[in-house]
Amino acid sequence: MAPIKPIGQTPPIRGEPYIGLLKSGLVAIGGETTGWSLTLDEPVKLPTGVSAAALEVDVSRVIESARALDGRRVRAQGTVVNRRFVERGEVPVLSISDLRLSE
Repeated sequence: MAPIKPIGQTPPIRGEPYIGLLKSGLVAIGGETTGWSLTLDEPVKLPTGVSAAALEVDVSRVIESARALDGRRVRAQGTVVNRRFVERGEVPVLSISDLRLSE
């Protein structure tokens, strides 16, 4: 697994959790991916200043919930970290600590 470098808690817009469609099955050459993505309902601004409409997500702490909610609209809370990959370089990844179905 690629090293993780925390960049701190990312304040989602208006302090709300990240909301969007959770999907597994993400693939990349050399396996440089978490395998999961969250396509956001609304783009968010990351601490780096970059706006993102989707994020790779690390679901290792909520794997059972993630499997049950795969392909559904969810509310995710966690910390954005930079994960360094050999080919892709540093990639922002949302490390999810709480995952729930969004209404």
